[in-house]
Amino acid sequence: MADDVAGLVVVDTSVAVKWFVAEAEESVAEAHLVLETHRLGRTHVCAPAALPVELMNALMWKGLDAGELAEVADIFESLRIALFASDAAALGRAAAIATSEGLAIYDALFVSLAAELGGELVTADRKQAGTRSCAVRLLRADA
Repeated sequence: MADDVAGLVVVDTSVAVKWFVAEAEESVAEAHLVLETHRLGRTHVCAPAALPVELMNALMWKGLDAGELAEVADIFESLRIALFASDAAALGRAAAIATSEGLAIYDALFVSLAAELGGELVTADRKQAGTRSCAVRLLRADA
């Protein structure tokens, strides 16, 4: 367990999207600050291994073409985000959170990981931010 790691944050797809597409997005500056503190070594950013897939899917629906998506994949890999596989135990914890809090399983995976690691979930998703299972930082709308 990593609860002794200062500045451990779990980012969800709503945050990662803002790193690549600013148009029509709120809280972009806050999302970039999370990434910058990671790059400077002040925080350790991690996520479920599903994050890159969800990110690429979201960006595809925002209009990025195959070449742009390939570039995003390369950039994402260079960020050195710690990705955690979802084994049966992780899926079971996510299922318990999803059913008790009315979240989708894939959203509950992020909550479950933050709870398991003793980190803070950083999200722009208000429904997910309502979790009672872990510490949460909801990115607010840009002023």
